Amino acid sequence: MARKQKTRKLVSTLGQKKIILHYDDEADVLYIHFGEPVEADDTELTEDGLIIRYQAGKMVGITMLNAHNYAGG
Repeated sequence: MARKQKTRKLVSTLGQKKIILHYDDEADVLYIHFGEPVEADDTELTEDGLIIRYQAGKMVGITMLNAHNYAGG
């Protein structure tokens, strides 16, 4: 899927649900949930190393490994 399509899909998802963030300091992993956390039935690893989580074809969250690498400053 092209980057532009992924971005549109993400923006569409963000506009529909609340966002829940959970950071695991020990593992340096940021979990981003769109709505209440649910178990994914499919995942996609992006070129950036993000794990996009899906349930029934809908994006339900993102897992950001080595989250400190994404922090600004």
